Amino acid sequence: MKLKNIRILLLIILSASCSSRETTTIGSMPVASVTVVIPSLAPTLRSTKTPTSTATPTSTFLPIETISVATLNAVSTLDAIRLDLINKFPELQEYSTSCFVTSCYGVEASPNGRWMIFTNGNTIELYRADGEKVGKYSFYDIYGFLIGFYEGYVEAVHWAKDGRYLYISATPGGDGGPEPYFRYRSALVRVNLENGTWRDVNVSGSFEFSPNDKFIIYSNSKGRVNLRDIQTGMERAYFAPEKYFYFGEYVWASGGEKVIFVASPESWESEDSTFGLLMIDVESGVLLDLYESLFPFYYPISWEEEDKVTLNKFQEYGEWVLHLSTTQPTISP
Repeated sequence: MKLKNIRILLLIILSASCSSRETTTIGSMPVASVTVVIPSLAPTLRSTKTPTSTATPTSTFLPIETISVATLNAVSTLDAIRLDLINKFPELQEYSTSCFVTSCYGVEASPNGRWMIFTNGNTIELYRADGEKVGKYSFYDIYGFLIGFYEGYVEAVHWAKDGRYLYISATPGGDGGPEPYFRYRSALVRVNLENGTWRDVNVSGSFEFSPNDKFIIYSNSKGRVNLRDIQTGMERAYFAPEKYFYFGEYVWASGGEKVIFVASPESWESEDSTFGLLMIDVESGVLLDLYESLFPFYYPISWEEEDKVTLNKFQEYGEWVLHLSTTQPTISP
């Protein structure tokens, strides 16, 4: 009996000793980036036996995704301005904007951070980041005034590098085929960021600005592509081979000296329809037919290396490369 009481007494002493230990909280240190690690859903099995294999164990973690501080700061700043403007202008709540860790939706800031836009697809509202309303632009204001009333959408497509203008396009809806795919019925206007006024720049159809903001390439007529000098307004027209009618998916070289784009036939209904990848050399003024293929066609998405252009393929998943270093350009996975 005494032995039993002694055991109980020892258990009480040990329990009191464990509960009296202090817990230390370690503060988090500042880091240069946020690392998100997603653990595997598969359980990790532990063996009590000494392993006999010398093979390297397989990691139970998925690849690490690192979010840069620049991205985090940019998004948090944009979100703070967004919320401040909504507090000043409660009507902006109707745009249902939101911000997450790496991106925001329905709201955008100019590259210099001085202007903000709110949009729901049908309307764009422009504000100064310091809290002043500049203007409101709807699809009906732009497209209806120019051509006629159709269902469609507006989007901010280009902030001028000099900080003076915002370009907005208005595009009607459409069925499948080359004309709606390349947005041949879109209209482009230029908004003065200081006073909010806008004007038609006489560019419609498919278009893209050069990285150096010197040129805009566009096509609004069959078989012809136009290259306009934005500063002088001077244009040069390029006429493609007769089998091509529509053009789009423009990708510029980083220096703005060349541009590659898709050339399409008038109809996509025929299985033997021929598509091309064309290139304009701005300095020489030459239009080159780089590559031809049948439907589905390749289209450029980026041009980061001088002799390599990254491509996608219409209605297919994957990434391809157009090699420009060879005499006859080739495509590889």
